[in-house]
Amino acid sequence: MNCRPVIAMIYDFDNTLIDGNMQECGLIEDLGYTTEEFWKIANTRALDKGMDRNLEVMKFVKEEVEKQGKKLTREFLRSYGPKVDKMLMPGVTSWFENINKLGEHMGLEIEHYVISSGFEEIIEGTSIYGRFKEVFGCEYDYNADGEADWVLDVINFTGKTQYISRINKGLMNLADNTIVNRKVKGDRRVPYHNMIYFGDGFTDIPCMQIVKNKGGRSIGVYGHCDNVAKQLLQDERVDFIAPADYSANSELFGIVSEILESMNVQDNLERIAKKQRQCNCSE
Repeated sequence: MNCRPVIAMIYDFDNTLIDGNMQECGLIEDLGYTTEEFWKIANTRALDKGMDRNLEVMKFVKEEVEKQGKKLTREFLRSYGPKVDKMLMPGVTSWFENINKLGEHMGLEIEHYVISSGFEEIIEGTSIYGRFKEVFGCEYDYNADGEADWVLDVINFTGKTQYISRINKGLMNLADNTIVNRKVKGDRRVPYHNMIYFGDGFTDIPCMQIVKNKGGRSIGVYGHCDNVAKQLLQDERVDFIAPADYSANSELFGIVSEILESMNVQDNLERIAKKQRQCNCSE
C-alpha cells in the first residue's frame, strides 16, 4: 500500500503551459479567420445570445468545420496537438519528470491535472498529455460515426472549481452530479493543503482562491508581461508569481521546490499528531 502523501499540481492550460490559446495553433486559420476576427465573432455571438462564451466557441467551430465539408471528429481535433506542442512554454517538456523526481526524493507522490476551458481533444494530441492523471476540458460528444453531434462537457472559469473538489475527493466520474457535493467523512484523497494551482489570469481567480483559502498554494505565471500577475499578487489572489519558465533552474521551479518541502513537513507533523492522538485514545 502506498502511504506517501499525494500532492496535486493543477494547471490551467492556455497562457499557462502554452504561449497563447490552443485554438490559435492553426485551427482558427484553417477555418478561414484571423485570430482577431474569430474571437470577435465568438464573443459577439455569445453576448447577443446571452450564451456561455466557451459553449459558443464550440458551436462556432463545429459550424465552420462542417461548412468546409469536413467532419468534426476527435481525430480532427487531436491532429492539432503537435502544433500546440510548438507553443509550449520553456521547460514544460522536462518539468513533469523533474518535479516527479523531486517529489520521489522527498517521499511525495506528485500528480498532475489540467482544468481548461480549451478543447480536451486538442490537449489529447499533445506530447505532454500522458503526463497528466486527468485532463478536464471542453469536450464534444460523438455519434456512432465518430462525428461531434453535441457537447459532452463545457468548462467556464467558475465551473472549474468543481474539478478542484473532485480532485480533493478522488471523484473523477463526471456523470455523478451528487457525490461531488456530498460531505466526505474521514481523510480525503488529496487534502486542499496538498494542492498547487498554476494559472495566468483573472479567469483563474475562483480556482486560485479556493486552493489558497483552504491551505494550498496558488501561483500566477506570466509570459511576455507581468502586469496581470502583479495585480493578482497585490489583490492576494495568489501566493506567488513567476515567469512561465518551467526549466529546472527557473524561479518557478525554485518556488515549487520550497512549497513541496513545506507540504512534506506539514504532512509529517500531522502524521505524528495523529499517531499521538490514537495512542492516547487507546490507553
